[in-house]
Amino acid sequence: MVTPEELQYLHWLGSVEWDGESDAVEFAPWLGATTIALASGMVSNPRRKSGLLHTFDNFVWRPFMEPRSKIQRPNGSDFSDLLRANLGSLASSVVMHRVELPKGEHRISRYPLTGDEPLSSANPFDWEPPVPIGIIFIDGAKSYDAMRLVLSRLVPHLAPGGAWLACQDYADPFAYWVPLLMQLNSERWSAAHVLSANTVTFRSVSPVPQGTPRLPAIEDLSSEEGISLLETAADALRARGNPSSARMVQLGICIFLADKGDRGRAIKYLRSLCWRFPLVSRNSRVLREVSEAIERCLEVRVYPRPLRLIRECPGATIRWSRKVRSMLR
Repeated sequence: MVTPEELQYLHWLGSVEWDGESDAVEFAPWLGATTIALASGMVSNPRRKSGLLHTFDNFVWRPFMEPRSKIQRPNGSDFSDLLRANLGSLASSVVMHRVELPKGEHRISRYPLTGDEPLSSANPFDWEPPVPIGIIFIDGAKSYDAMRLVLSRLVPHLAPGGAWLACQDYADPFAYWVPLLMQLNSERWSAAHVLSANTVTFRSVSPVPQGTPRLPAIEDLSSEEGISLLETAADALRARGNPSSARMVQLGICIFLADKGDRGRAIKYLRSLCWRFPLVSRNSRVLREVSEAIERCLEVRVYPRPLRLIRECPGATIRWSRKVRSMLR
């Protein structure tokens, strides 16, 4: 879910940093919170001469969306009308595209495929930008192949004076391919902004490097190279004063190794990371989610139950004490 900080940031990016002429691109607008933030910023930019926000989604309603939105819709129904209505007067500045990004085959996923997903009438993403792209906000690349496709199609069309690539899932361990592929092409951009949630934004270098970005299939990427890329990405975040985000990227290494079928190394790396994790951390929940996901996938206990209690007891005690204090106030 997007945070208020990220919405404020997207508005600022459009109103202050956008060049006023290039187009912007967004993936996975859902009901339009990020779309409105970015589009309203672009509209208010005093340098604006032209430029539109192109937003891409398959616009297919899925069951997990109902509890998040409090909106009841049949599974598989079209929700593009909800986005259009929410845009209001901004609709003239936004172009909606119905496309499908590759879902990918991952052993571990936050939203695993069940086999009964509603069919989408959307075409595969194969878009030729009409003008250079100044901003890309990526929140819909939910698989390795989706991220590969987005970068392969859009990177050649980045504005020559420099473009912004905001990666909303950069510090989400279940989307390890985002920091991995961005780090693999680090000669093309540099980290510019790191938010307290998951978003990390990059600024493309100028002049644009020749050739196409390196985007290998996951089976062509060795475990050693993947670990090295993600460790380097984590070190860069730590050097910028974001140790919490760095730990999330390191957790992604465990899921990457599980996806590669490197069972022994995935378990060993996760066990070592568990004991280096702060006992009380706002990301302890994510550590628990990753541990449980790997245990289900690899059918092994990451660490014995007594050690689990020792590891999780301090955080649980503090959470319960906070609840009790709030009830007594």
